[in-house]
Amino acid sequence: MMKIKTRHIILTLFVLYLSVFRISGQTRTDSLESLFADASDYIKILILGELIDEYAAISLEKSLEYANQSLEIGLRKNNQRWIADSYNKIGNIYSRVEMFSEALQYYLDETEIREQLLDTTGMENSYFNLGLNYFNMGDTIHSLQYYHKSLKIAKLKSDSLKCGIRYKNIAEVYLKAMRFDKALDYYNQSLEFLNQANDHYNRMIVLTSIGTIKRKSEEYALARNYFFQALKIALAHDFKPEMTRIAYIAGNTFMDEGNLFLAQNHFNEALSLAKEEDYLDIIADLDVALSKLYVEKGNYKKALFLQKEAFHLKDTLRRMNQENKLSFLEMKYDYDRKKNELDILKRKNEIRVAEIGRQKRLEFLAFIVFGVLSITVVISSRIYIHKRKLVKTLKEKRRELQKVQKELLRSESNLKNMGNTKNKLFSVLAHDLINPFNALLGFASLLNEESHRLNKSEINHYSNIIYQAATDTFQLLENLLQWSRSQTGQIVTKKEDIDINKIVLDVLSNVKVLAEKKEIQVKTELSEDCVAFADPNLLSSALRNIVQNAIKFIDKGNEIRIKTDRKNGKIIVVVSDTGRGISPEDQEKLFRTDLHFTTKGTSNERGTGLGLIIAKEFVELNDGYIDMESQVGKGSNFNIILPANKPKN
Repeated sequence: MMKIKTRHIILTLFVLYLSVFRISGQTRTDSLESLFADASDYIKILILGELIDEYAAISLEKSLEYANQSLEIGLRKNNQRWIADSYNKIGNIYSRVEMFSEALQYYLDETEIREQLLDTTGMENSYFNLGLNYFNMGDTIHSLQYYHKSLKIAKLKSDSLKCGIRYKNIAEVYLKAMRFDKALDYYNQSLEFLNQANDHYNRMIVLTSIGTIKRKSEEYALARNYFFQALKIALAHDFKPEMTRIAYIAGNTFMDEGNLFLAQNHFNEALSLAKEEDYLDIIADLDVALSKLYVEKGNYKKALFLQKEAFHLKDTLRRMNQENKLSFLEMKYDYDRKKNELDILKRKNEIRVAEIGRQKRLEFLAFIVFGVLSITVVISSRIYIHKRKLVKTLKEKRRELQKVQKELLRSESNLKNMGNTKNKLFSVLAHDLINPFNALLGFASLLNEESHRLNKSEINHYSNIIYQAATDTFQLLENLLQWSRSQTGQIVTKKEDIDINKIVLDVLSNVKVLAEKKEIQVKTELSEDCVAFADPNLLSSALRNIVQNAIKFIDKGNEIRIKTDRKNGKIIVVVSDTGRGISPEDQEKLFRTDLHFTTKGTSNERGTGLGLIIAKEFVELNDGYIDMESQVGKGSNFNIILPANKPKN
């Protein structure tokens, strides 16, 4: 017992040592993780808290994984304080990726526990988190409600720093609501407490905000005075991002006054520091501000260049944020999937244990029956009847168990299919849906803001880009809709006797513009009596996807041949092209939903990776199948084989 207590104390002291001394991040995480396996629950909570904070700056996915482990320990031990701390950390992680609705529920659960425990320190922090979360969601009423609750506790504790910050938080809500008088009142009260607490950073922020209000009220002299005070604090304490931001705001103030010379000086100083420290968001704002300044000076070429630079920077930041959020969502999905798989395995194990228990009880019961049979014939006959009933019941139970096991295996298979569908959907969204929207938003914004300065050629060029992006996006969404309907079983086939030749001609009329654009000839060899028993809409969609695919991957001036025939009770539609052909390795990827496989066409057309998958699934829904033959450099043949209609007597 003494050895266990000594080891517990040593582990606790070592964890505290790692928390206090700032050694290298990798060394800290490796040391903490090595202690985790053999540690007590109390030590594990300490280690997980450190790991959550350590990974918050480098991997939110890993940080969330450790936070969920901490929550599991708290729930298993029914330790309300550990549970509340875990809710807080998970809420903070979701807030970091701007998933405010998810963060809100965790903050509310945390607050309920803090109130039950009468934990005033925790309550003050959780009220603040709720106020900030509602503020980010645009709910000013609830935001003010929780900020005031947090302020009330800070006043009861006579905490000058917290009071100053909470007054600042409330002022920010009123500033966002354009209620400048209320905002100024709370900012001035915030300054009084921050001066008492000697908090330089928040004083600087408050002074900057007051200056911004004065600027909006066109009190430019007062605004500059507040900006000067804020900048003085930033310079004294080397707050570089804030120095850059204050210089940027001051430059805008001079722009409002019409002093372009001083405005340009402030913008250039801010831009120099922002580039030195690589503050991409501030650089983008400064490029926009300088662009407006050069417009005022009549230098439209320089203004347009800066607008383009700002657009590219903002587009880069937007894509980085989207990629980070998508990565986080994929991790969360994988974590939930693994957890569901573990639950299924746990249920299987429980069933197995129950079956073993039943078998043991049956063996024991059979032993007793055997003993009773040896005593008397009468009793043995009764026992025999009873035994038969038991065997029958056992068989029924066993059949039920087998049925449950089959259902579990089916659920596991469905879960894997859901994973493949999810991966396909995420891949398409990440690679094909975001880029067209970026082009649409970017060039539409450019046309909106610069149309009066662009010539007809430039307007026509940007319009063509927007039209092509919209066309690509529409085709992608149409394919996604068709594919998702087939995956969820929403498509009902309506089969009838249809003339395949008519379907071919209808499809050709739809793709005529695409073929003519690439100077491609589409020739047909249509046999008579090609009537199939199939759904015309599904078959038309399948054939259209295959023909569009052929047009995409052959060069200008080449040709496509479509041939129909009837053989051995089957209708055969052959789509041949003289394109580049498909390598054997790529042929194996074409119809798989667990891979996102797409390539650009001969004219750089974008693909979705869904066209051939939809064609295959729609043909199979009509009791048919697709064969493919392709050689690199010689072209490809896609053969659609369908059941022919029944001949009339």
